[in-house]
Amino acid sequence: MKNLLYKSSFYNSTHDNMDLDSVFSYVINFIKQDCNSSYRLSIGTDSQVKSNSTVFVTAIVIHRIGKCAWGCVNKIIIPYKINSIREKISIEANLTLQIVNEISINYFDKLLNSVINCLDEGTDFYNEIHIDIGKNGKTRCMINEIIKYFSGLGFSTKIKPESYAASSYANKYTK
Repeated sequence: MKNLLYKSSFYNSTHDNMDLDSVFSYVINFIKQDCNSSYRLSIGTDSQVKSNSTVFVTAIVIHRIGKCAWGCVNKIIIPYKINSIREKISIEANLTLQIVNEISINYFDKLLNSVINCLDEGTDFYNEIHIDIGKNGKTRCMINEIIKYFSGLGFSTKIKPESYAASSYANKYTK
């Protein structure tokens, strides 16, 4: 399979055709609106096999813990069915990693600066990778491999039931 790249267009229920610059303007403004809160930036991908295609959706979610959240997604449709669980999870991890790398290179400094400006008011900030695998079902055999992969890259990784960016938010957009 050729290397998949995420599309540059993100969307949610209120905005279409956002590039990562726009996405991170929303994320940074979301943080600035309430400097007294803790925030979690979560990125994860889910997939769904359809009759003649496979849909991959990557979510970026900024969660104002205990209060509200804002998120958006990026959708890629592969024009054939991918039936291998290992292949689907590998593609999900790859798409998540591509977006995380793009964020790390181009947006993380701006994001951290906005958090630093709020530190005196009590802001906390966490970032996580959310993987749509869990201890139940066919994906349980991949947990150690995937967690070690992302941990080796320096990322905190969550699996089901804590991986809401992938297993809930992105999942909603794969339907």
